[in-house]
Amino acid sequence: MARKRAFTLVELLVVISIISLLMSILLPSLNKAREQAKQVACKSNLKQLGVVVMLYGDNNNGRFFAGWMGEQLTDANDQWPSALRRYYVNPKLRLCPNAMKPVSLKGKDGNIHPQSATEAWGIFPKDPGWAVEPGDYGSYGINAWICNPLPTTPIFANLRTAYWRGSEVKNAGNVPAFLDSYWMEIWPTIYEQPPPFPAAAFLNYPAGQGRSCILRHGNRGVNIVYLDGSVRDVRLRQLWDQKWHKQYTFDKIATIKWPDWLK
Repeated sequence: MARKRAFTLVELLVVISIISLLMSILLPSLNKAREQAKQVACKSNLKQLGVVVMLYGDNNNGRFFAGWMGEQLTDANDQWPSALRRYYVNPKLRLCPNAMKPVSLKGKDGNIHPQSATEAWGIFPKDPGWAVEPGDYGSYGINAWICNPLPTTPIFANLRTAYWRGSEVKNAGNVPAFLDSYWMEIWPTIYEQPPPFPAAAFLNYPAGQGRSCILRHGNRGVNIVYLDGSVRDVRLRQLWDQKWHKQYTFDKIATIKWPDWLK
């Protein structure tokens, strides 16, 4: 009867070496494919949010919700997570695949917001003072300039005529609606300087482009859905090249001091 031949130690080491070599070759491709899949899923979420906000406008005479109004908050329907809730079923629509975990903790400024690009904002507690429902969370932010605030809203009172207020706007393909952001809304202006380093965006940074100037998709920048429903990925420097509100001009861009990490 023939004896069964076992693998020698040398043969096992050769097999392990070959497997390790194959893994080192394939792993970058797998990681790239995984990131591309997340990018596609993120754009799909934003595409759906674009459809949702347009449906809201169609059902409300072309007008959007009020958005955040400082001390004049009325109810949750002023804010987009609740105002749009009837148009989407799965709350994960508010989440980028690269930022799925909410934080639930207050930062040094007293607000509940992430400390990195891979965290979501929220979870909001009961009566957070933000006119949203307890339990809300997400990792996309609305361009607050598309909202339709009350005439007496104190937020950017000098720019009350700059709001788009609804879906019927010219060149809608250049007006951002939602995008990757570490907070639920952003208020870009032509005067905001970019964060001096990546982590600075989370240090109670101003309410504008800095809230979306984050490395959520690496060198690909962030994803934006526009009021015409189109979705694009833009580089972080291009956040200053968007038509955020009616009075947003591009003449100040030349004066921006770009930090090394954005050069």
